[in-house]
Amino acid sequence: MDKRKQKSQKVIMDAFLELLKDKELDKISMNDIAEKANVNRGTIYLNFIDKYDLLDKCIESNFSQMIEESRSIMHDKKKLNKDSLLFIFKYLENHFDFLRILFKNVGFSVFKKCIYDEMVIALQRYYQSKNDTNVIQSEISIQFLASAVTGVLEWWFVNSMPCSSEQITDKLWALLQTNHYH
Repeated sequence: MDKRKQKSQKVIMDAFLELLKDKELDKISMNDIAEKANVNRGTIYLNFIDKYDLLDKCIESNFSQMIEESRSIMHDKKKLNKDSLLFIFKYLENHFDFLRILFKNVGFSVFKKCIYDEMVIALQRYYQSKNDTNVIQSEISIQFLASAVTGVLEWWFVNSMPCSSEQITDKLWALLQTNHYH
C-alpha cells in the first residue's frame, strides 16, 4: 500500500475514533467522518466500504499488533505462558481509553472472540506437545481454559481494572496451573 493511501486511512480512522468518543456508531454519518477528517466522502469510500467496514479496520489494526506480539511471546515456549498473559493484560491497560470507546459502541464480543481464538490455538499447541491421545478430554480442557481466560479478561476490563495487570496475571496463572496447565 502506498504512503498516501496509508496516510488517508490513518486520518480517516483517527477522525472516526474521535467521533466515537462523543457519538454512538449509529448516529455517525459518512459526512461527519469526512468533515472531521477534512477529506471528501469519496476519499473515505476509496478506502472503506462503509462505517462498519471502517470500524472493523480500526479494530483489526489495533488488535493485530497485540495479537502478533503475544504470539511471538508464546512462540518462544510454543505454548501459552505467563509472559504472554501479562502482555495481553498490559496491552488492555495501556489502551484502556481507546478500547473503552470501541467497546461502548460494539461491545466486548469482537475482542473477546479474538482473544478466545488465540487462547484455543495456544492451548492446542500445549496439548499437542504433551502427545495427549485423549482428543475429547484435551478439547474439553482447551475450551474450558480458553473460556475461563477470556471471561476473566472481560470481567477485569469491564470493571475498569480493579487490580493491576500483574496481580490479575499472577492469580490467573495460578488458577491455570491448578487446572493442570503447566
